[in-house]
Amino acid sequence: MNRRLTLEDERGVAGIMLLIMLTVIIGLLCLAIDGGGLFLKRRAMVNANDAAALAAALSCARKQGAANATAEADALARANVANATEAAAPLYAPSCDAAGGKVTVRYQATQQLFFARIIGVGSPKTVSAAATATWGGAGASSDVAPLMLDLRSIVSPNCNIPNVPTGKICYFWWNNSPQFLGNAAWGLINLNQWNVGPTSGCSNAGQSSYKDWLQNGFPGTLTLNNPPPTYACRDSGFFGGALDNDIQAAIDSGNTYAFPVNDSSKQIDRNGNLCPPPSCTPDKYDIIGFAFLKPVGIYTKNDAQYANCSSVKDSNARCLAAQWVGYTTQGLDPGGGSNFGDLAVGLSG
Repeated sequence: MNRRLTLEDERGVAGIMLLIMLTVIIGLLCLAIDGGGLFLKRRAMVNANDAAALAAALSCARKQGAANATAEADALARANVANATEAAAPLYAPSCDAAGGKVTVRYQATQQLFFARIIGVGSPKTVSAAATATWGGAGASSDVAPLMLDLRSIVSPNCNIPNVPTGKICYFWWNNSPQFLGNAAWGLINLNQWNVGPTSGCSNAGQSSYKDWLQNGFPGTLTLNNPPPTYACRDSGFFGGALDNDIQAAIDSGNTYAFPVNDSSKQIDRNGNLCPPPSCTPDKYDIIGFAFLKPVGIYTKNDAQYANCSSVKDSNARCLAAQWVGYTTQGLDPGGGSNFGDLAVGLSG
């Protein structure tokens, strides 16, 4: 006998409602427990990466080397998240040995899911984050040497910029006499006249400016145009023993400096015409990057070490010895301020 169902018949509704409610409850549990767990893990990983980046930057600021800086970063990351591991090796720019720079770290960790597995979501999930910290002189000035290095006039073996082994001692020759200046491997550059026009007038910055920049850092931004060129004025002055003393003070500080690198094949005269060495004395250098070096010696013609640079025995000649740290084609942006002689670190990304 057939039984006719009516619209008022509610048999089976309870089962359907229970199924719907279970689906909703599982979804809420996924959001509340698994989603909450992922959110908390993400926050913990952000904190771990921030702490690791700051630890690495502080270690670099203290000149403890990249190996120690990485170990400090690993320890701080795990102190915040026990199962944190490197997602990528720390990236130091230009180098952990530089007086100022930045380090980027990336750590990850896994998070177990519980209720999400019921609906087919895989577990565990990897949660990662990254952080960037900078270090340098407090006040954010950059240690920039107001001394140009010539890309093509290096006399030391294995010192061809930028392919120089880290730690290599290189020698750079300079002679301010007119007959030699066009072929100099380094020379004075007026940082106040940076990114000037091809026919702009150039002037002398003065010995006090060079002393201040070497001792306290240069607070301005030194950009590199893309596309090039970036012209900067050659300084016409020579300060003899005073400049020697300023450079010696920079050597005694043990700091690493950023030296503007000049492509002498594209340097120009005061009229904007190409002025390649050795017969032409330039008015403006064509800056293509920065070499990071730690100065270790400044020698005159009477010093034995001068023989590493040149056989020209001239009273204006100088030989600069410096230890190679790194190279960048990026501009320098210290953010303004003054270098108060203290080290500072901070997060920048």
